[in-house]
Amino acid sequence: MERGETREAVDFIEKAYTIKSDRETNLVLVTVLYQVGEYEKAKNMAGKHLSLYQNDEQLYALYTSILIKNHDFLQAEKIIAIEKNKQNNQVSVTLWQSLAQSMEDEKESLERTKKNKQQQVLKNVFSMSNQSLEEQSKTFKETEILPPHLFLQAAESILANPFVNGITKTTMLQTLLSREIDTPFTLEWFNEKHIIIPKNLVPIQESKAVQAIEDILKEQLENNNPVLYQIVSQEIHIHFMLLYPFIDEIITAPEEWVQLYIDRYEEGQQNSYQENGSEQISKLAEWMLRLDNTIEELAQRPNS
Repeated sequence: MERGETREAVDFIEKAYTIKSDRETNLVLVTVLYQVGEYEKAKNMAGKHLSLYQNDEQLYALYTSILIKNHDFLQAEKIIAIEKNKQNNQVSVTLWQSLAQSMEDEKESLERTKKNKQQQVLKNVFSMSNQSLEEQSKTFKETEILPPHLFLQAAESILANPFVNGITKTTMLQTLLSREIDTPFTLEWFNEKHIIIPKNLVPIQESKAVQAIEDILKEQLENNNPVLYQIVSQEIHIHFMLLYPFIDEIITAPEEWVQLYIDRYEEGQQNSYQENGSEQISKLAEWMLRLDNTIEELAQRPNS
C-alpha cells in the first residue's frame, strides 16, 4: 500500500478478511476497494459491518461516498439530509454539504456519460452499412439504452437501410410492435420499399403461414424423422425472419413450402418436386432460392 500498489494489495487484504472477518480488516478492505474503484463490492463489504460506519461520522461519510460512486443516489441523499440536519458544528455541516455537492457532480457526470454513449450508439446505427452481420447485431442490441425519441431515429435508419440484414430489421419491427408504435416507417425489403406501421403488424408466430407450416412439420416429420425435423425447423425459422412482415403474402401454399424443404434433404429427391410441380411451386422455389442466396451473402460478408 505504501508503495502505491493498491491493486495488488487488494488480493492480500481479501485473503486476510477470509481468515479473520473483523471490523478493522473490513474497514481496510472497504477503503482499498473504494480507492481502486470497485464501488459495488465496497458497498456490499461495508454492509457486513454497517454499524461500524453508522457510528462514526467520518466512516459514515466514506460509506456515503461509496453510495454516490455506486450511483445509489436515493440512499445517499437520504443519509445526507439526515446528517446535515442533526449536525451542530460547522466542520460537520461542511462535510455533508460537500458530499451533497459531490452527489450532484456525480449525477451530472453520469448524465453526460449516458448522453455521449447514446450519441455513439446512434452514430453506430447510421454507419451499419459498413458493419458485418455480427457487428450489426451488436449495434442493434445497443439501441436498448436509447430514449424513445432517439430509438425511433435508430429504427428509421435501420429499416430503410438496404445494407442492414433482414434478421436485424425483423427484430426491430417486432420490438416496435411490442411497444405499439404507430409511426409509419419506410422498410427496405428485398429491393422493394414499403410503408410499415409496426402497431398494425402481427408477431411472427401469429402468421397464418407460420402456424400452418409448424403444424405440417410436426405431423410429417417430428415423430417420423426427428433429425430432419430439427434441421428444417431451424432453417425455416431463419427464412421466416427474412420474409417478415410479408410471410403470408409469399408463402401462399404452406404444404408445398414444407415439401420443398423435404425435397432438398431427402436423398434422391433434390429438385424433383419443384421441377415437376406447378407454377405456384416454381414461384415458391424461386423465393426459397432467393432466401438461400441472402443467407449465403450474409455468411460471406467480411468484418469491417
